[in-house]
Amino acid sequence: MTKNLSSVFSILLLLTIFSPHSFAQSKRKIACQLAHDLKQGTLIVVLKTDAKKLAYLEKFSKQGSDREMARYAKMLRRTLAERDTTWKYTTLGFSTLYQFSAATFLMDTSLGTFLKNPADCTFYDAALKPITHIPQGRLFVCKYGHTFGDQSTNLQNAWYVMDSHLQRLPKPFPEMVRFSVFRPAFTLRLPPDFMQQNGISKTTKHHKPLRYAMKLNADLIKYYTKKGDCE
Repeated sequence: MTKNLSSVFSILLLLTIFSPHSFAQSKRKIACQLAHDLKQGTLIVVLKTDAKKLAYLEKFSKQGSDREMARYAKMLRRTLAERDTTWKYTTLGFSTLYQFSAATFLMDTSLGTFLKNPADCTFYDAALKPITHIPQGRLFVCKYGHTFGDQSTNLQNAWYVMDSHLQRLPKPFPEMVRFSVFRPAFTLRLPPDFMQQNGISKTTKHHKPLRYAMKLNADLIKYYTKKGDCE
């Protein structure tokens, strides 16, 4: 009889441990720890440089016929202007509208170095001035349109929060920030005082980084404090 009761107890214990509820609690515990680590650490926001494209345009703007050089020079100026505009609103958004953790910036040309040794990288502040210290705490990487090995999980039109090895973080941690047809970006309005302070009269496609930064901040705060699960 005692042996039978012991067997029943063991089975019930296993069912409890491996139940969907327990598994969900385990996933949430991991995600909460990640949120805690991020809050105490630093978000490394990757800036797209278009380095290869710019080098190509620079090369062909100085050779060939006058007409060809003029065409490539025009493309070069346009690409530089688009890059600088993206940098402007990405740094502005992640330094003001994102407040969940410390944030610093890294050029995408330095990602290879970052994976080997972050200490060898040059990091930048919101004014794109190099900082002399290594970002504090655990490092997380935030990048737009990251490509993963499993193409079925790849969504270019999104910002991803990853670990320092560029691996995706497990849900329910809000590791992907995107807008959809049902929840378009324009439904997330920027604060009026923020727009006034930064001379923004109306939002355009160039202001997308601002909305992504604000949404990531809101998602993390909502998740981190929801019912006190992560407190």
